[in-house]
Amino acid sequence: HHNLVFSKNENISINELLEFIKSKLNEKLNLAFRMVHDFEELAINKATPLPFAESVPQILKDHQISSAILTNNSRNSVEKYLNMDKFSYLHQFGEIYTRDDVAKMKPHPDGIELIIRKNNLNKKNVLYVGDSKIDSKACFNAGIKFVLVNTRNLDVNDFQQKPFMILSDLREIKSLLT
Repeated sequence: HHNLVFSKNENISINELLEFIKSKLNEKLNLAFRMVHDFEELAINKATPLPFAESVPQILKDHQISSAILTNNSRNSVEKYLNMDKFSYLHQFGEIYTRDDVAKMKPHPDGIELIIRKNNLNKKNVLYVGDSKIDSKACFNAGIKFVLVNTRNLDVNDFQQKPFMILSDLREIKSLLT
């Protein structure tokens, strides 16, 4: 820790002071990013796909439904997931959007709005399938319907908005399409 004490006699410019502060902030920011990176590295090794997730891309393709993935993970982490056999099915989805693609990540609607804009979609025709309260809140903030895959038995009473539909697992995704 550095304690800064400036006396009236010191001849330091405001620019020098601001540069010093900026360098200290950058050090802290870099440390924070390293911590997030290390956390994500641990999470990658522990991650498992949702049950029946590997069947979803083919179901969507059979019904001629386009898809995208939106994650709060970094692009670097997503690349690692894509190279793991247990997540190889992710290549079959459309574009993958990460926190690196938007100014603000979920629950902010930036990612959803980016997908809608890039694919020229009508919000009324967009259905977001997710498994968390953050996903639900992002959908609420973006004004689109949210389908909860409730494999973790979340209490939907805690959600800002009730899900459009609740699935117990991804096998039930077919019921959305009939």
